[in-house]
Amino acid sequence: MKTPSFLAAAFLWAGGVSSLPAALPFALPVVSSAAQAAIITQVSTREVEVRGEGANANAALMQARQKAIDKLAFEFIHTQIEEAKLKAFLPALYAHQKDYLTRLKIVGKGTLPDGGRFYVIRYRVNAKAIRSAMVAQKIIPEQSEINEALAFPTLAVYYKDPMNQSPMAEWSVQRCNSILLNQGFQVVDPKVWLELGVEDQQLSKGKAVSAQRMALKARANVFLEIDVEPQVVGTSGDYRYVQAPVKIRAFETSSGTPFLEKAYQRHDAQGNPEALAIAGNVDVSTKAVIEEAVAGVMPMIIDDLTSYWKEALIKGRQYYSSFHPPLTEAQQQQLKNRVKAYTLQEDGSVAIRYDGDLADLADQLEEQFAAAYVLDRM
Repeated sequence: MKTPSFLAAAFLWAGGVSSLPAALPFALPVVSSAAQAAIITQVSTREVEVRGEGANANAALMQARQKAIDKLAFEFIHTQIEEAKLKAFLPALYAHQKDYLTRLKIVGKGTLPDGGRFYVIRYRVNAKAIRSAMVAQKIIPEQSEINEALAFPTLAVYYKDPMNQSPMAEWSVQRCNSILLNQGFQVVDPKVWLELGVEDQQLSKGKAVSAQRMALKARANVFLEIDVEPQVVGTSGDYRYVQAPVKIRAFETSSGTPFLEKAYQRHDAQGNPEALAIAGNVDVSTKAVIEEAVAGVMPMIIDDLTSYWKEALIKGRQYYSSFHPPLTEAQQQQLKNRVKAYTLQEDGSVAIRYDGDLADLADQLEEQFAAAYVLDRM
């Protein structure tokens, strides 16, 4: 399931707007140095354009309506089980299509080679209502259910490198953490993160700090590297148009390898890249621009993280296990055969994913290995 989407934050110019260019190349909120706050609101509708074909006009229009519903409904799906449930539920969604669709425009229509008809239509789709119906039918879970199943995942967020304390780092990490907390996740406090970095520097004797070691000590499930790159893409009069792609690398703490590497760009309802209109000589790397860029793409980032975690949940919850004395190679292989995933850590502990009851696994290990160990969920 997807976490609720958000509209891009809108920054208000305290002095008002006396005039704007007659035609702008992007969808543009107005920003100035007087901007004070960002307003994030939930997106309840989306515009989609679909093509429907059929033996006659009615059949073509019906297919277009169904495709519009399909397009939004399947965006909430992440697993094969969810997909199968949705396909069974689609007839019910089609039956109540008036609750979900508003036709905005017939973009095109014509006759097919076989004499049938086709229509290209733009609809406004009530995404919130479709998602609510899917949650009610247990096709997808609420975000709170995902978080609970994951024991409320904890993320460590930093900007470019683990020890970066620049203003851009502060603005981007603060905005990212705020939205994550609002969606029910847990985050590592930036002050704690810095202290862990200083400690890691001391222990590594001048070598580069390790974000993975820091995340392990912070008990974070994932550490997230964020980078924002504002760039001027056009000008008109006193306004500069700025886009700020947000690059993300997400790492599973247990393995230290990235599972998500992606550049995100906010888009409008028609799918076109958005830009900010900045009045005057404001620095494009100002706090307002950075926070706006991060806020605009966080729903997409959270959606990708949720998709990954839902797939991981199929393998079970993650635990850390320490064995004293260490397991033999044969014992390690036996453990691998019992769990869904197995990763050896630098400190000799083992990260595993297990889909059963932890107490049952503990009993099995005690009987089989006859060794003292610590088994802890992360």
